[in-house]
Amino acid sequence: MAPPPCPAVPPPPAQAAPEIQAVLAAIQSLATTMAVARALVTSGRAVELEGLEAEAARLAAALACLDAGAAPLLRPALDDCLRELERLDLALRLP
Repeated sequence: MAPPPCPAVPPPPAQAAPEIQAVLAAIQSLATTMAVARALVTSGRAVELEGLEAEAARLAAALACLDAGAAPLLRPALDDCLRELERLDLALRLP
């Protein structure tokens, strides 16, 4: 069974700062990477999670550098990313 597609996250407003747009792209990239990992796990293949951990750590560091005012622009993408992480976690736990 094919994994559900990642939900489309609307782009930030055109006037959003470049650093916000870059972090949003990183969030979406991480969610896509996790979706691919989940698809591999679901098909019975092993996945290496160290790359995901490193990508998540870089994203966390970038998020820590942003002003709190960026949160409303990033929250939908972060919520989608968290849901993808939960789906990957579930796939990894299933026999």
